[in-house]
Amino acid sequence: KLRWKIAKYGGVDIIVTHAPPKGVGDSDDHAHRGFECFLDLIDRCRPKYLLHGHVHLRYGEQQRVREYNGTTLINTCERYVLEIPDREIKERNRNKLLWKTRHLVHKDPLED
Repeated sequence: KLRWKIAKYGGVDIIVTHAPPKGVGDSDDHAHRGFECFLDLIDRCRPKYLLHGHVHLRYGEQQRVREYNGTTLINTCERYVLEIPDREIKERNRNKLLWKTRHLVHKDPLED
């Protein structure tokens, strides 16, 4: 179900994972190898950011911020403050956005 919603709305903005993608911010030892499936996820969903941890920066020469295929990968291990600027929404699209998000208001299942 989620795959179709992601495609319909043009992807996702942020993906949060525990471990990094394979070959992008991971390490050679078995415990700190990344996952290849995360590369496929980035390629399909085209997020603006992928946030991960697991590989501590003190383990060696690790970069905190990297780029992969148009996505900014950030190693948030220990701490990281991510400031995301507001994006402009064209006036003609504001009503559409409001209409599409109204269904997200959930009822309390115990109320019925």
